[in-house]
Amino acid sequence: MYPTPTPRRRPNCTALRARRTLRVPATSPSQVLRSHSNGPCPRCGHRIEWHPRADHSLLVLHPAEFTTTVVPADWRWELSCGIAHPHGDATPWCRIPHAILCPAHTPDPHLTPHLTEVRRHLAVRTRILLDTGRLTPLPPTAPCPPTADLPHTPATAPGAPPC
Repeated sequence: MYPTPTPRRRPNCTALRARRTLRVPATSPSQVLRSHSNGPCPRCGHRIEWHPRADHSLLVLHPAEFTTTVVPADWRWELSCGIAHPHGDATPWCRIPHAILCPAHTPDPHLTPHLTEVRRHLAVRTRILLDTGRLTPLPPTAPCPPTADLPHTPATAPGAPPC
Protein backbone atom coordinates (compact mmCIF):
# COMPACT_ATOMS: atom_id res chain seq x y z
CA MET A 1 0.00 0.00 0.00
CA TYR A 2 1.33 3.39 -0.99
CA PRO A 3 0.64 6.58 0.95
CA THR A 4 -1.61 9.14 -0.69
CA PRO A 5 0.50 12.03 -1.95
CA THR A 6 -0.17 15.40 -0.34
CA PRO A 7 -1.28 18.14 -2.73
CA ARG A 8 1.44 20.56 -3.70
CA ARG A 9 1.09 24.27 -3.26
CA ARG A 10 2.71 26.83 -5.39
CA PRO A 11 4.91 29.11 -3.33
CA ASN A 12 2.98 32.34 -4.01
CA CYS A 13 -0.55 30.92 -3.88
CA THR A 14 -2.89 31.81 -1.06
CA ALA A 15 -5.22 29.20 0.33
CA LEU A 16 -8.36 31.29 -0.21
CA ARG A 17 -8.70 33.78 -2.99
CA ALA A 18 -11.22 36.55 -2.88
CA ARG A 19 -13.99 36.01 -5.41
CA ARG A 20 -14.39 38.71 -7.98
CA THR A 21 -17.85 39.47 -9.27
CA LEU A 22 -18.54 40.52 -12.81
CA ARG A 23 -19.53 44.15 -12.92
CA VAL A 24 -20.94 45.61 -16.10
CA PRO A 25 -21.64 49.35 -16.25
CA ALA A 26 -25.24 50.38 -16.81
CA THR A 27 -24.19 52.13 -20.02
CA SER A 28 -22.69 48.95 -21.48
CA PRO A 29 -24.36 47.75 -24.67
CA SER A 30 -24.07 44.15 -23.48
CA GLN A 31 -27.54 43.51 -22.10
CA VAL A 32 -27.08 39.75 -21.88
CA LEU A 33 -24.35 40.19 -19.25
CA ARG A 34 -26.59 42.45 -17.19
CA SER A 35 -29.68 40.32 -17.58
CA HIS A 36 -30.94 38.03 -14.87
CA SER A 37 -29.50 40.15 -12.10
CA ASN A 38 -31.17 39.27 -8.89
CA GLY A 39 -31.25 40.23 -5.27
CA PRO A 40 -33.70 40.89 -2.46
CA CYS A 41 -36.55 43.36 -2.74
CA PRO A 42 -35.78 46.26 -0.38
CA ARG A 43 -39.43 46.38 0.74
CA CYS A 44 -40.31 42.72 1.36
CA GLY A 45 -36.98 40.86 1.34
CA HIS A 46 -37.99 38.34 -1.34
CA ARG A 47 -35.84 37.53 -4.33
CA ILE A 48 -36.40 39.64 -7.43
CA GLU A 49 -34.86 39.55 -10.88
CA TRP A 50 -34.07 42.62 -12.96
CA HIS A 51 -34.43 42.22 -16.71
CA PRO A 52 -34.10 44.84 -19.44
CA ARG A 53 -37.08 45.45 -21.69
CA ALA A 54 -36.90 46.08 -25.42
CA ASP A 55 -36.93 49.85 -24.75
CA HIS A 56 -33.86 49.42 -22.45
CA SER A 57 -35.76 50.19 -19.25
CA LEU A 58 -35.54 47.68 -16.43
CA LEU A 59 -38.35 45.42 -15.28
CA VAL A 60 -38.48 43.74 -11.87
CA LEU A 61 -39.92 40.22 -12.23
CA HIS A 62 -40.89 37.61 -9.70
CA PRO A 63 -38.47 34.67 -10.11
CA ALA A 64 -41.15 31.97 -10.42
CA GLU A 65 -43.10 31.12 -13.54
CA PHE A 66 -46.88 30.85 -13.43
CA THR A 67 -49.35 29.21 -15.76
CA THR A 68 -51.08 31.68 -18.01
CA THR A 69 -54.47 30.47 -16.78
CA VAL A 70 -53.93 32.08 -13.35
CA VAL A 71 -52.41 35.38 -14.54
CA PRO A 72 -54.42 38.19 -16.18
CA ALA A 73 -53.25 38.92 -19.73
CA ASP A 74 -51.95 42.42 -18.91
CA TRP A 75 -49.49 41.06 -16.34
CA ARG A 76 -47.88 38.31 -18.43
CA TRP A 77 -44.24 38.67 -19.42
CA GLU A 78 -41.80 36.33 -21.13
CA LEU A 79 -38.03 36.30 -21.42
CA SER A 80 -36.17 35.92 -24.67
CA CYS A 81 -32.36 36.12 -24.67
CA GLY A 82 -32.48 37.82 -21.28
CA ILE A 83 -34.85 40.57 -22.45
CA ALA A 84 -38.39 40.85 -21.06
CA HIS A 85 -41.24 41.11 -23.56
CA PRO A 86 -45.00 41.21 -23.03
CA HIS A 87 -46.29 37.66 -23.30
CA GLY A 88 -47.55 37.11 -26.80
CA ASP A 89 -46.98 33.52 -27.83
CA ALA A 90 -48.90 30.37 -27.00
CA THR A 91 -46.59 29.08 -24.26
CA PRO A 92 -48.47 28.04 -21.12
CA TRP A 93 -45.98 29.75 -18.76
CA CYS A 94 -45.29 33.38 -18.02
CA ARG A 95 -43.57 35.64 -15.51
CA ILE A 96 -45.21 38.52 -13.64
CA PRO A 97 -43.88 41.81 -12.22
CA HIS A 98 -42.84 41.58 -8.59
CA ALA A 99 -44.92 44.63 -7.63
CA ILE A 100 -48.10 42.59 -8.16
CA LEU A 101 -47.10 40.02 -5.53
CA CYS A 102 -45.02 42.21 -3.21
CA PRO A 103 -46.64 42.28 0.25
CA ALA A 104 -45.42 45.85 0.76
CA HIS A 105 -47.67 47.09 -2.06
CA THR A 106 -51.42 47.51 -1.86
CA PRO A 107 -53.09 44.34 -3.20
CA ASP A 108 -54.78 44.64 -6.55
CA PRO A 109 -58.50 43.78 -6.62
CA HIS A 110 -58.00 41.80 -9.85
CA LEU A 111 -55.75 39.15 -8.27
CA THR A 112 -56.80 35.61 -9.03
CA PRO A 113 -57.25 33.21 -6.08
CA HIS A 114 -53.96 31.49 -6.92
CA LEU A 115 -52.01 34.76 -6.98
CA THR A 116 -53.73 35.85 -3.77
CA GLU A 117 -52.51 32.65 -2.11
CA VAL A 118 -48.95 33.22 -3.38
CA ARG A 119 -49.07 36.82 -2.13
CA ARG A 120 -50.31 35.63 1.28
CA HIS A 121 -47.43 33.14 1.47
CA LEU A 122 -44.93 35.91 0.66
CA ALA A 123 -46.53 38.17 3.30
CA VAL A 124 -46.08 35.49 5.97
CA ARG A 125 -42.44 35.06 4.99
CA THR A 126 -41.92 38.84 5.07
CA ARG A 127 -43.39 38.95 8.59
CA ILE A 128 -40.96 36.21 9.66
CA LEU A 129 -38.05 38.18 8.18
CA LEU A 130 -39.18 41.32 10.02
CA ASP A 131 -39.72 39.51 13.33
CA THR A 132 -36.31 37.81 13.23
CA GLY A 133 -34.52 41.05 12.33
CA ARG A 134 -33.29 39.80 8.95
CA LEU A 135 -35.21 42.56 7.14
CA THR A 136 -35.26 46.21 8.09
CA PRO A 137 -38.30 47.95 6.62
CA LEU A 138 -37.71 51.00 4.47
CA PRO A 139 -39.17 54.31 5.59
CA PRO A 140 -42.43 55.18 3.77
CA THR A 141 -40.71 57.96 1.83
CA ALA A 142 -38.27 55.59 0.12
CA PRO A 143 -38.57 55.39 -3.67
CA CYS A 144 -40.28 52.41 -5.26
CA PRO A 145 -38.54 49.96 -7.57
CA PRO A 146 -38.81 51.07 -11.21
CA THR A 147 -41.88 48.91 -11.87
CA ALA A 148 -44.16 51.83 -11.02
CA ASP A 149 -43.84 53.15 -14.59
CA LEU A 150 -45.05 49.95 -16.25
CA PRO A 151 -48.12 50.29 -18.41
CA HIS A 152 -49.07 46.73 -17.48
CA THR A 153 -49.38 47.26 -13.73
CA PRO A 154 -52.63 48.45 -12.20
CA ALA A 155 -50.77 50.84 -9.87
CA THR A 156 -50.31 53.27 -12.77
CA ALA A 157 -53.96 54.24 -12.97
CA PRO A 158 -54.44 58.01 -12.88
CA GLY A 159 -54.57 59.20 -9.31
CA ALA A 160 -53.09 55.96 -7.94
CA PRO A 161 -50.29 56.26 -5.40
CA PRO A 162 -46.77 55.62 -6.80
CA CYS A 163 -46.37 52.44 -4.73
